[in-house]
Order: sequence, then structure tokens, then C-alpha cells
Amino acid sequence: LQQVLSPRLTLSATDTYTRNDQPAQTNSFGLNTQRQTFSSNTFGLSADWLLDQVATQGYYWNSYFTSNDTTTVANTLGANASTTIGPLNTVRAGYEVSASNTTGSGSDTSTVGATSGYATSQTFYGSLSRQTGQYSTAGVSSSYTLLSVDSARIWNVSLFASYGVPPGLSLSASLGYSFLTSKDESDTGIVTTNSTLSYAFTRAVASISA
Repeated sequence: LQQVLSPRLTLSATDTYTRNDQPAQTNSFGLNTQRQTFSSNTFGLSADWLLDQVATQGYYWNSYFTSNDTTTVANTLGANASTTIGPLNTVRAGYEVSASNTTGSGSDTSTVGATSGYATSQTFYGSLSRQTGQYSTAGVSSSYTLLSVDSARIWNVSLFASYGVPPGLSLSASLGYSFLTSKDESDTGIVTTNSTLSYAFTRAVASISA
């Protein structure tokens, strides 16, 4: 549901409910191989406000997830802003805080995220992009997350680019590096990459991602 109050202010509300027993959707890490019915609901509110040349957004998310007698309720609050620097550059920055609580008798230490308890996280993020051609853009993005669990810290930096050819062909890709530190685990680094190729027809869009 979206309400346009003025050319500069838009309010939005969304809600998504899912009930499924697919193992891949129950756990994104792929550790669950047996079918277990789960239910989830995500409700969100957002406000987009254009202040002169600065586009701002504030948002709130509430998510509810239950599976195998375990229930997780999370609340997320965030804000971001973006603006142009010159005719070709765009800068964006934001902050997000989240709190979640997991309860129930179905907690299983063999499943990632199944440990009962209260957890919080804070994320600072930003990006800088530049239009390199009539149909191409490139840039760099970074984020830093503080987790209450094990006093973990996650830092990420990525390079990204996109290219489109009229009438409907587009390609986007990114290459990044993430680094995790924790008081109870050894430091871990990982290289991440993703790419998407899509084509827009008159009334349909086909895409492939890796």
C-alpha cells in the first residue's frame, strides 16, 4: 500500500506472509535437509522524503518466524539519504539497528540461528557511484556491522558496475571482500561476487543470476 502525500513525500506499507516446508527456504545456509513446516511474516513501514536535492528514507520492519517449536521476533529501524555530487556522482549513506529474540523448546545447536536468546545488531553503510557512460555506472560500497552475539564485527567492501543496452538488455556485477572478527572464533575473510543478466520484453522480464 502506497500513499503519495506530495511530490516530495511518499508513505508505504508492505506485508508478506509465507508458509512452506522447503528446506532451502527454512534455512539459508542449507543445513536443514528434512522438511519442516515454517511460517514467517514480515511487515514494513517506510517514508520517502525529498529535501531539496537530498532523497531521504526512514523505515521500520517487524518480522516473525516460527519453525520446529522455535520462534524468532525481530524489529529493525533504519534511515538513509542520498544525493548527487556534480552531474555524474551519487553518494548514499545509512544506519540500521535491529533487535531479535528467539524462544521455544525447538532450539537446536546444529542449526545456525537456532540458539535461544536476545541479540542486537547495528549496521553503518555507504556507497559512491559514478555514471561512466550513457548506459553504464560503476562504484564502491562498504558496510560495518556490530553484533552483540560473541561481540562479532563484520566489515565489507565491494566494487560494483552495471551496463544496459536499449531496449531491454542489462548486466550488473559486483566483487567484494568481507571480514569477520569475534571474541570466541578466529578471524575469517571471504570473497563474494554476484552478477545478473536480464532482458526486458514488452510485458515480461527474463533474468539469470549467479
